[in-house]
Amino acid sequence: MAWFIATILAVITSLLLLGKFAHVSHDAKEPPLIPQTFPYVGHLFGMLQHGSRYYTQISLVAAVDRHSRTVSFAPYVVEFAKRILVPSANGLEALKVNLHEENGISSCRSETLKAMHVALAPGDDLERITQDMLSSVVRLLGSVFTTTNKSDKDFHLFSWARRLVTQASTDAVYGASRNPFQDSAVEAAFWAVDKDFAFLGLNVLPNILAPKGHRGRQKLFQAFHQYYEQDGHKSGSRIVQARYEVNRKYNISTEDIEHFDLSLCYGLLVNTVPAVSWVLYYVYSQPYLLESLRTTISPYIHLLGADLMRHVSIAEVIDGCPLLSSLVQETLRVQSTNASGRVVLQDTMLEDQYLLKKDSILLIPSAELHNNPSIWGPSFKDFDAQRFMPNRTSGLKKPASAYRAYGSGASVCPGRFFAANEIMSILVTMVCKYDMKPVRGRWILPKMHPHITTSILTPVEDIQVTISEREGYDPRHWRFSWRRSDFSPK
Repeated sequence: MAWFIATILAVITSLLLLGKFAHVSHDAKEPPLIPQTFPYVGHLFGMLQHGSRYYTQISLVAAVDRHSRTVSFAPYVVEFAKRILVPSANGLEALKVNLHEENGISSCRSETLKAMHVALAPGDDLERITQDMLSSVVRLLGSVFTTTNKSDKDFHLFSWARRLVTQASTDAVYGASRNPFQDSAVEAAFWAVDKDFAFLGLNVLPNILAPKGHRGRQKLFQAFHQYYEQDGHKSGSRIVQARYEVNRKYNISTEDIEHFDLSLCYGLLVNTVPAVSWVLYYVYSQPYLLESLRTTISPYIHLLGADLMRHVSIAEVIDGCPLLSSLVQETLRVQSTNASGRVVLQDTMLEDQYLLKKDSILLIPSAELHNNPSIWGPSFKDFDAQRFMPNRTSGLKKPASAYRAYGSGASVCPGRFFAANEIMSILVTMVCKYDMKPVRGRWILPKMHPHITTSILTPVEDIQVTISEREGYDPRHWRFSWRRSDFSPK
């Protein structure tokens, strides 16, 4: 599950700001206004052109998190559903119930979010979905090289990772036997929706302004209809079943459940794909880092059985190799640009300093926090794989709110543990079995392509790489599992 809850719905923000800036009134106690190049529409064009990098820094982040009932993400959920998920009138009204949570979490929207947090929290359900994801990763990577075709393979890194992550993630969530994304046309449909997200978000003549995205959305809804009609959710993961149960509790129609699943796919894929790509880029582009990882992983490769099969427990590697987690966190710090959005539900004073007026829109830009030298020191611009190592001391005290790759507070991403497991599972499997080199002969950090829906940016031009089996390591003699207890006696 990628960073959907923490990711700004910038199209919606743009439209709301467009209306607000046409009639600006400003209290001296409010934060200063952000100037715009063109009257009324300057912010709209800025967000569409630069994505989440457009936003200006907002301080007092921790104070905002403490006011989650009055400075809320919930209105964004409703607008996202209205413009992107296009449910029925009854389905949309169900999402609006108890918007301020004055009655606790007794609503379809609140209980769905809670169910997702429970299903993806550390525990048995998370381990099962992680193992299912890992099984798909190993199968998909193994299919790259068959016994009859062992030649090196050239790929575009981000496109290749998109295919791998999309298939493995959805196999784990929806169940490999009935996964709608087994159909490559369904996978292509989802990414067409993502590409046309900005125009779909306008919710005006989508068949004309975003024809591919519009057709893709309809294709996805049809695929989810078939999935639920065939009771596919009964063999799906706990998160699919839990969401279904909550929706049924609140009399949500099957058609609306099918539409709501598009949001699950967004959270699952749009940030994990580039995150995996960047982690692989940083590791393979730095030979010393690749070698260090292989050296630290080596003690956790267990030779078992008469054929000396190499068994690797990903969880054991993660527990024993803090460098692995550190470099993933650093990748997200460097590449995360989400601007987590909130709507002010009632006048709120932050730390006796700023007045946030009702119906105002608040944005919390992670890029500014992640590139703040007062937080990260003089090396804030550098990629430092050891920055998050437990024994690392920089003399700087980092506030909890300074790292926002997964959001924070009430809107923290419920899928953050699964996302981390997936990124590290793919990395460990790749590092153990495969080499990767740039086709052009050297690694070049590409220019970024801003996108409204993603926290992790993608390159303007994809990176062409050659993937080959690691020399001296028979690819047939590897088995990967999440826990050592999953090793089968073969």
